[in-house]
Parts: sequence; structure tokens; C-alpha cells
Amino acid sequence: MRAVIALFLFATPPQLLETPQPRLSYLLPSGGQRGRTVQVDAAGANLSASTVLITGSGVTAQVMPPETAAKVRLLVNVAANAELGEREIRLVNAGGVSNRILFVVGQLPEITETEPNSEFAKAQRVESLPIVVNGQIAENDRDYFRFSAKAGQKLVLAAHAKSLTPFIADAVPGWFDACLTLFDESGKQLHYADDFRFHPDPVLFFHVPRDGDYIVEIRDVIHRGRADFIYRLVLEESPRLTGVESEVTGGVPELEPNNSPRDSQRVSVPVTIHGKIDRPGDADYFIFRAAARQQLIMEVNARRLDSPLDSILTLYNPKWDQIAENDDWTDPASPLITHHADSRLAFTAPVDGDYVLRIRDVQGHGGEDYFYRLSIGQPKPDFSLRITPDNPRVAPGDTAAIAVSAQRKDGFDGEIELFAEGLPQGFAVSPAAIPSGQTEGRLTISAPADAALGVLAPSISGRAKIGEELYVRHATTAESVMQAFAYTHYVPTNGLLLAVVPAAAYSLTSRIAPGTELEVAQDSEVPIIVKVSRKNGARGGVSFSAPRPAPGITLKPLFLQPDKDEATLLLNVTGEARAGLRQNLIINAVMKNGAESITRFVPAIPIRVVAARK
Repeated sequence: MRAVIALFLFATPPQLLETPQPRLSYLLPSGGQRGRTVQVDAAGANLSASTVLITGSGVTAQVMPPETAAKVRLLVNVAANAELGEREIRLVNAGGVSNRILFVVGQLPEITETEPNSEFAKAQRVESLPIVVNGQIAENDRDYFRFSAKAGQKLVLAAHAKSLTPFIADAVPGWFDACLTLFDESGKQLHYADDFRFHPDPVLFFHVPRDGDYIVEIRDVIHRGRADFIYRLVLEESPRLTGVESEVTGGVPELEPNNSPRDSQRVSVPVTIHGKIDRPGDADYFIFRAAARQQLIMEVNARRLDSPLDSILTLYNPKWDQIAENDDWTDPASPLITHHADSRLAFTAPVDGDYVLRIRDVQGHGGEDYFYRLSIGQPKPDFSLRITPDNPRVAPGDTAAIAVSAQRKDGFDGEIELFAEGLPQGFAVSPAAIPSGQTEGRLTISAPADAALGVLAPSISGRAKIGEELYVRHATTAESVMQAFAYTHYVPTNGLLLAVVPAAAYSLTSRIAPGTELEVAQDSEVPIIVKVSRKNGARGGVSFSAPRPAPGITLKPLFLQPDKDEATLLLNVTGEARAGLRQNLIINAVMKNGAESITRFVPAIPIRVVAARK
């Protein structure tokens, strides 16, 4: 018996050294009607002892007892004048700020599904339309709803699923792929929809043939189910916009006939053309004058405006020879589009003359909804910035690291200086820049030892000289999420939230004074001494690394034994590292405590590469 008890005690996991960061998986219901108070179940991990943060105005919430680490209940109050649309809800506790989950403010009445409704014969009665049904497709689940309709009614049944949770890390294809099936009360199938054009969320249009009851089924298209398969099913009798005509006003209208080279519509560059591929097989031609060596960008906006057009651009020279063509171009500023189908051409005219540009649907489709906006103009060098994570945390006297990526536009390749604003006095931000020719930089934010606990909302921006003008661009925050075990997406969020949390486990410092630039020569090995300050009995070993340094620069991984508090790290610089390169070196460390992984950062060390010493 003693041996068994000893084994049991040995297997007991160690006590956590710090409060883990909260993580949200879903909200149910995931929305509420104006002027109503809604009880919402929030599920995830490390959620207990939380408060609630909600973006925008008109929506407030509080945590109701009882609460557990896996689920808390929120009492969400939606003001009568709250702006319609999405809000971001996060939970905050001693572990920091959670990821965001969307909550939708609507104007229609709302209900939440009630089980058992997983069989046709047990369909949940919906008393009246219009209505929004909030539900969940659990394992081996499907939901049925019965409603009454009158002959002649034109109904729209729309499911919102992927739009609520765009990407799920451990689900294939990486989201709840909902489908809708409509039956009459005898069980005869009337309609089925598993998407809407190129959107995975289905929409079903129903012209009611006779008075009576009808039943709609919602399920996953490949019969999966899990707790975070959350949906909002809208049943309403109102017109639904299916085109983008209201989005494409202004500019130059496309004028028919222009569907052959000889009928090309003449335009003067720069120009924005608003047109339509109005029937299957249609093509629109435009002719414009360009000078030798003139640089031009030709870009279609259609799919990004919710048009079904799958455009392809073809360019012809003055001799009617095809000289360039583009079908699909991926816009990095549109991460939620599942099928990038807009076209873009960058072109330098070889000679003076007239050039003809053709736009058509690559699949030969067309119709009244196939709108586009086509721009032809000179390149406009610029940049935008994106930062991750959007919810870092830092302890007093400790350091947080933030990655900043640049989306460079139309040939801009210069250095971008990074800076932060909105931090209290005493917080230190490392000098940082995204070097010329690169797309990522990293900076650190260090909190003073007496920093007050709480949540801060700083902003990060970049400035760069383009020509003779200084451009300043504010960074968009993003959440790094994985799709289907493989693909990483950066989904835009509403702002940076830096949590100052209680000190725990350990912190890191280097012997290099903050802000001091470290000169490193090509073909050399540079030692960097880092001190580990352990707290609260933390005695685990520490693994050091430096992710994503510049080409030719590597930090040799090192494991510091549990009984050591100082590490000498070796920075290897090869001839591949460009002389003159300046970059922040950010060293991170991971301490293991059972299943707990505790990451810390050394304040950024600015480095400058110099030529190899002879």
C-alpha cells in the first residue's frame, strides 16, 4: 500500500507557478437584441475570477456566479440605442487578457435552441418570424426548427457560422461548415444550401408555395460536431442585398458596347472604372494611352466588394499582342476571404502608344450581380503595419515582445521606424525598425518595477520617408490563429491590450544596457550574458532561443540547468548578414514546470552588422 501511495504522490503535478492566460472558445448565445439583457455562457480555459471587456459602446457585461476555469456565465446588457453589428468580448483576470470572441448586436428578436431538437419529429417550434436562433452543433448533432409561413411569403434563411469563428485550429476544413435543408411538414425536401456564392455560410431563399408548417435543418456539411460549432440562424421576410451596386458609385462608368477590341472604351489614366460583366461570356475592353517607361498598376476590386466576379485581366500592346495577364492576386489586407479572386497587374510600358485592357470572368459567368471596380494608375508606394499578439502581458519589472509586420505596396522598400504611444511613465520601449528589404521587425515593452496592475491600451505606429514625404501609419492589431492544423492566419482585431499581471516565476536581463547598440562583425561569434532572476520557488531549467533573426544571424540554442542563474549565449554572424544591417535581437526563454510552459523575454538588444574584420 505504501508503494502505491508513494507512486500517487510522485505523479501529482507540480503547483502552477503563475496564473495562466484566459482563453475563450465560444459564446452561446453569440448575440443579442437591442434593449435586451442576455445570459451568455462563455467557455474556454482559465476563465475563473474574470471581468469583462467589450469593444464599442452600448453593451456591458458582468460575470455571474458560479464560475469555473472552463465556463463562466455572463449577464450581457444591450442598450436600446446600441449600434448594430459586431463587438469583441474578452475576459480579464490575473493571467491577463483573453483572445476575443465576437458578439453580435441585432435588431430582430432572438432565441436560443433547446434540446432535444436533433430529430425531425422533435423540431423546436419557432413561434413567429422574423427571428434569430442561436445554437450549437455538438458531436453527432443536427438541429431542427419548425415555423409557420403563408403562401406568397418570400423568406430568407441565413446561417452565420464561419463568420462568427473564422478559423479553428484542430478542425478540418478549419471552421464549422454549416448547411441548411428545408422540408415541408411531411418530410419532403424542398431546398438545400451549403454556401452562398463563395462564402461558406449558407443562405437559402424560399418562396412559400402554400400556408403551413415548414422545418429547417442545420448541421455540419460533413456531419461533424463539437462544442465550438456555434451558429446564428436568421429567419426573416425581408429583401436581402445580393449585389454590390451601392458600393461602386463615382468614378467613370463602363459604357456598352465595349465587348470587343474594336469597341474598346477609351479612358484617360489615372482612372477608376465602375462596370459589370452583365451576362455569361461578356468581356469589357478599355483603351488608354501610356508613355514609354510609364509604370502603371491595374487592379480589380470585385470579390472584396462581395461580387461573385472571378476576374481575369489581359493586357495587349499597340500591335494587339498579349503582353500580360493575371487571374488571381492575394490581398494580404483581406485575410478572411476564402477565395482570393481579384486580379492585379504591375506594368511598365515599353513604348509610347495605345494599350488595351480586357476584363472578364475567368469561368465565363456573368449577370446583374457581377460588378467590379477597375483602377488604372501610377504606383503609389506605401505600407501598412500589423502587430501580434494583440493581448500581450507583462509583470512589473519584466518585458513583453511584439512582432510588427509590414505589408509593402507598389515598390516601397525602405526602412520603417517603429514607435509606441499611450504608455504610462516609466515604461520603456526598445528602439525598433523594420529594415529596408525586410517585412518584419520586433520590439519590446518593459514595465517598471512599480507598475500598477491593470490593462493598458497603447498604440504602435511606423514612419518612413517615401520620396520627399514622411508617411506615418498606425499598426492594425491581429490575432494569430491556425486553420486545420496547418495554415496560420492573422485576423484583424480592435486594438492592442497590454495586461500588467502579478510577477511570477522568473524574469530576464542582459548585461547590455537597455538601448545600447551591439556591434557585431561578419564571420564572428558574439557572447551575450543573460541573467535569470527566479521567483516564488521557480527552479526549472530554462531553454533560450531567438526566433526569426535576419539572414546570416543565429543564436545557438542553450539549456540552462535548474541550479544555474546565468547563461552565456553565442550569437553567430556569417558573411550572409549584410554589413550595415540594423535589427533588434529578441531573446526568449521557456521554463517548464510540469505541463506549464512559462515564456519570458530579454529587453530588445539593438545590433548593427559591420564588415568582417581582417
